[in-house]
Amino acid sequence: MLVLLLRIVPFIYGASVCGFSKMDVVSYKEGRNCIQSIKISEESNEVNGTISIIKSYLQNNAYTDLYLSPPEPFKQYKADILADLETLKTQQFLTTYDFYSSVSSVLKSAKDPNLRLTRPCGDFLAFVLPFGLHAENSGSKTKLYLSMLPTQFKSVFEQSGLSRTKYENREILGISETGSSTDLAMDPVEYLISWAESNVFISRTEAGQFNRAVQRDFAIRIQDNYDIPPRDKVTFILKDGSDKEVVEFDWYLITETNIQRNNLQFHCKLSATNEAQEQNDIALSTRSSIEHLFMSKPELPSNADPQTGLLAFIFDHKGKPYGFLRIQTFDPDDGVVYQFVKEIMDYMDDFEKEKIEGLIIDLRSNTHAKTELALRTMQYIFGKQFPLFPEMDVRQSAIHTILHKSKLLTKTPYYRFRSATNITTSWYDTTQTKIVAAGSKRQSVKYSQRYTKYNDASELNFTQYYDYYDKNIHQHFPPHKVFILTDGLCANATGLIVKQIQETKLARVVGLGQTGENVVFDIATGPSAKVMSSVEIEKIKKDNPSNKLVQTIPGPFPRNDVQLLWTVEEAYSFDRENRKKTETGADLLEFIVHEPDHIVQQFPRYNEYTGQKLIKLAQDIAQLFTVCVPWNAIENSTCKSGTVAGDPLKKVKNAIYGNPCNDDGKGFNTSSCVFIRCKEDYFLDTDDVCKKVPILSTSLYAWEVIVPILLLVLIVGVLAGGLTLYWKKLAHPKATKTEDYQQIFEKEENKELGFNGETGTSFLDSATDV
Repeated sequence: MLVLLLRIVPFIYGASVCGFSKMDVVSYKEGRNCIQSIKISEESNEVNGTISIIKSYLQNNAYTDLYLSPPEPFKQYKADILADLETLKTQQFLTTYDFYSSVSSVLKSAKDPNLRLTRPCGDFLAFVLPFGLHAENSGSKTKLYLSMLPTQFKSVFEQSGLSRTKYENREILGISETGSSTDLAMDPVEYLISWAESNVFISRTEAGQFNRAVQRDFAIRIQDNYDIPPRDKVTFILKDGSDKEVVEFDWYLITETNIQRNNLQFHCKLSATNEAQEQNDIALSTRSSIEHLFMSKPELPSNADPQTGLLAFIFDHKGKPYGFLRIQTFDPDDGVVYQFVKEIMDYMDDFEKEKIEGLIIDLRSNTHAKTELALRTMQYIFGKQFPLFPEMDVRQSAIHTILHKSKLLTKTPYYRFRSATNITTSWYDTTQTKIVAAGSKRQSVKYSQRYTKYNDASELNFTQYYDYYDKNIHQHFPPHKVFILTDGLCANATGLIVKQIQETKLARVVGLGQTGENVVFDIATGPSAKVMSSVEIEKIKKDNPSNKLVQTIPGPFPRNDVQLLWTVEEAYSFDRENRKKTETGADLLEFIVHEPDHIVQQFPRYNEYTGQKLIKLAQDIAQLFTVCVPWNAIENSTCKSGTVAGDPLKKVKNAIYGNPCNDDGKGFNTSSCVFIRCKEDYFLDTDDVCKKVPILSTSLYAWEVIVPILLLVLIVGVLAGGLTLYWKKLAHPKATKTEDYQQIFEKEENKELGFNGETGTSFLDSATDV
């Protein structure tokens, strides 16, 4: 009866229930009525049409078959998504909220951080509590406390009229969304872990889910992915001296845009008519998302650069200097890419000159990237032995078949790492195709026998800046002197990099977050470099209007503002032992849990990036430099190849040997020698041989494109006074903004990729770098 009432209420109020302006804070009831005010369309076949399109797109998803039987340790997330979607066709839905929430729940059951449906009109609305949460470690126990919200949401706290001095930092003894006495009797940390496991899709493991719930998702529910809270308040039991206090905090709805004409549906109309599309374009152009608020730069110390998001400092720990480098994102604005590269080089130069004892590279919650910028930056820091890209493959599907036949898959942005030859043949070529399992739909290409070099067309106009890294590329510090800091939420290209660094033993990975007997901590989530979206598929169709075959690809969705995202390429492990696993999917980075080398039970708050708080965190982490882990070894030139008994690599040439970590983790065993790594410019191949890294010269690029571009860059540089080559140390000057040559590259590329004289968009080049 209650559910039926909630579904009927919006139609009693009508369209005017959404009279909100940007950053308005409204009650739970008003917000719920607004979100549930759009009626599902039977005339446009919205339910069946949407589900059919999603199912078609999922045939293109790299992991759809693995959801049916995921490898260990993710067996509990077994999901038959295609069948579950089909059952939704038999159900009755009154509102778009009911329907798209059900679809989203089905997709989230796979716990795939890159598989998600953006609900119509949900990205600019969020339910927010007056207080957030933060966790602290107390001995061996984690405790939860009330915390002030990020400043972007302070209006919610102000609207509540609650006292900051009364509630801030109060210890939480119990939580319940529903007011259940059973929930309130649980340990609040266990309750939050349970809630996160059911609701947080950004990570498959408990540590990452818990961190995300504490940082934002329990107290701030963005409506593109989260359901409306089950009731209008949350019950807390707070510690009150030696006693307890039961309090209830109300939910409020906040909007990040002006809702046009007091009608939510104006922003996500049916897409059947040109008028609807025009109105939708107007609505989209006048709004921004709640996620945009989170992308705002945090409060930074004065020596940080707000444009690049980079922060570096040298701090003292027990009388010795250590370095700290925070990389908030590998996706700086296009106009500051040069500045980003310059600052990375400046900082690393400073760290070396100051002879620091250890370096902490903070990549926590780094989820967006210009993929090649991320890879080249890490290669600059760790040296040429850093693999440029993992072995990838693409799922065979009806969409790929259509695009292949339309000559839209004939050019990939990858080069063989082993042979350094340009891959010009299509992924469909039988010489490059490997059947993973008989009858499997995961029949796919492997772009190389080992690693590939990543060259996305969308980043070609930045290579002139990336190439500055080559001037001084080397291993700046040995592995036992470098920490990568993660919260388990490094994602996509950054997630791939973090796992890559650990597997190739170039640094130790330190995880910040929850630990325990039943808590799994994976250092990264969703390690992929290509995520596709339904919007990009629609663009391909729009760019190829006369291609009848391309026009048979499903889409667009019946309703505007609906977007599906999925992984279009899967990355294989770099570790040879992982590659030997026979279970389907067990050799993919996505399904391998990489536990941190060290776990520190700290849960920094959203505003931790102020100077003193960050220095305190850095000093706590620096204590770990006094110990080593089993795979650590310190280079020793007296260890000669061929002198190491029982070492299968003892005859390897161009290798570096050294002393391994003692069993107790204190110091290194000078009486023993082990293989550490290949020398600079060499990589360890699958046959246990250190082979020369091929020189990836500019001959890999199309000279008919590069030469004119270089000449044009030179002319523009001369006319503009030239790009300065004098980089003042740590001055962080604004990068000279050069002309954007992307259109020139696209024009040349479209000529090659066109179909029957029409220009076209390459599917792989249009896929999203993440």
